[in-house]
Amino acid sequence: SAFGEQDLDKIMLDCREMSVVRLFVNNSQEKHVYEGVSDIREMFACLFKELCDLSTLKAPIVDVEEDARQVFLTWECPGCGYGTATDTFIFDECLKIARQNIVVTKGLATSVAEGTYAPRSVQQAWDNHFSAFGEQDLDKIMLDCREMSVVRLFVNNSQEKHVYEGVSDIREMFACLFKELCDLSTLKAPIVDVEEDARQVFLTWECPGCGYGTATDTFIFDECLKIARQNIVVTKGLATSVAEGTYAPRSVQQAWDNH
Repeated sequence: SAFGEQDLDKIMLDCREMSVVRLFVNNSQEKHVYEGVSDIREMFACLFKELCDLSTLKAPIVDVEEDARQVFLTWECPGCGYGTATDTFIFDECLKIARQNIVVTKGLATSVAEGTYAPRSVQQAWDNHFSAFGEQDLDKIMLDCREMSVVRLFVNNSQEKHVYEGVSDIREMFACLFKELCDLSTLKAPIVDVEEDARQVFLTWECPGCGYGTATDTFIFDECLKIARQNIVVTKGLATSVAEGTYAPRSVQQAWDNH
């Protein structure tokens, strides 16, 4: 239960100074060894940060053997990039964990088509978000958000700031935005800078045909490659003049004035 609750104090009750945890990552072929309470506690602290969304956590096999004092476990958490994992726990006479051997394979456990969305990079998460925006697919775009996500929107013209927190709030924001962006023929994104190390995307875009003259977004992704923060600033109006080839009235009056 401590693992599911991500309770460090509780999970460390099963370890002592002679405990040893070995972790092997198939993808990178790296082996890590953690010895003693302090080392193992730090390992779990890092792991809990990576497992920031347990909605896709599953443990298909949990075999507990009293006589052998061992537990054989297989688990996965593809929503946080843990495709498959196996643990063997060996308990000592005092029923503390003497040895824990872990092997993980990071990446997608199942494909997006099979219902599990688990990007392995900022670029993959961004590709999903950007394509969902172009398709105006609410379900798809919300795969990149979670309850702790926050979107801030500032409109230069009206000097209004709006804050949207959590899945329901953000979904409603996108629903309203998609209604306004009813014609994407003038949608352009001059700058799309994706930074893996900083886990951020810097975007500038415009859609003057729908009254969005200029816009800029900064996306900050968390450890699970969900959008933690999205900061948006938009200026509504014509991005270019009619003489420059873009005709985008913002009202019946403007359309009539042209006519």
